[in-house]
Amino acid sequence: MNGRRPSGTARRTGPALEAMYRFLLWLVPTVEKFPRSQKFLLGDRIQATALDVLERLIEAIYTRGRQPMLAVPR
Repeated sequence: MNGRRPSGTARRTGPALEAMYRFLLWLVPTVEKFPRSQKFLLGDRIQATALDVLERLIEAIYTRGRQPMLAVPR
């Protein structure tokens, strides 16, 4: 743990969702700095995967049966 108290948002939605959201806030401008040759293929895939994770976390927060939603697809 980093010693910080959870913010009001983290208490309502959970620390995983808040951390993922903060990661996306960092990720999007970082991908924009990728070289053009990598930005469109690698950058888009990274962003799409990160957004999929965020979507699953949001669904899990508002769903009673969370376990299947959070399982890693094989």
